[in-house]
Amino acid sequence: MGSLKKIIIPELNEELAELVGVLLGDGTLTKYYFRIFGDSRYDKLYFQYLSKLINNLFGINSNLTVDKRSNNKRNTLILCLSSRTTCNFLHIEYNLPYGDKIKGHAKIPECILKDSNLIKACIRGLIDTDGSLSRRDNYFCLVFNSNNTILMNQVYYITKKLNIFSHKFNNEIGTNSWPNIIKFFKEVGSSNLSRIIRFNECYVNKKHLYKEEILRYINLYKDIKLPFKLGPWSSGYELQGKQS
Repeated sequence: MGSLKKIIIPELNEELAELVGVLLGDGTLTKYYFRIFGDSRYDKLYFQYLSKLINNLFGINSNLTVDKRSNNKRNTLILCLSSRTTCNFLHIEYNLPYGDKIKGHAKIPECILKDSNLIKACIRGLIDTDGSLSRRDNYFCLVFNSNNTILMNQVYYITKKLNIFSHKFNNEIGTNSWPNIIKFFKEVGSSNLSRIIRFNECYVNKKHLYKEEILRYINLYKDIKLPFKLGPWSSGYELQGKQS
């Protein structure tokens, strides 16, 4: 059971909007803790980023562990924050449900939907966790998957309005258009290093990396400023000239 720890109560900003997106995507919220799940092979640096983001927002530390049980082939990475005050804050202020997100009708909060920068930060968190940038033959496809119909419709409407996502089929929305993917990395960006590497190696060096090839490039990208966005006034500008 989480204790009543003294925390910072943050104002709504882009960092908090991104965390809300992460929790809506691949997080589990209870009355006493929240957990975020990933793949230890590819998500370690991303989860370190999330751990710092949580500390910046609430002034408390989260725990990062790896489930190494023999039946867990991918060694699930688990980021856990034990704080009843934080969980209550996220539940009351941003209507994040405890437990099952589908039964709880989880959705992007109205206060985030009112601001374009907050919307993009939230979408970044959602797609960094429950989305993927996948190689399909010699092109990439950027998609978001969810069984939450309410959330899917929200994300599709937002990304359609941004002229980024173009298809919707069952529990998947996304785009196969490279210009649209470039637009996504200019306007929304990513904090997930695996996505950044695959995008930037294609954008700069015309390399279509398979997921397992990402690990060879980690050291080239590990010190970049996150979130990454493409453009001369963004944190990702220095990567445009990076050669591998």
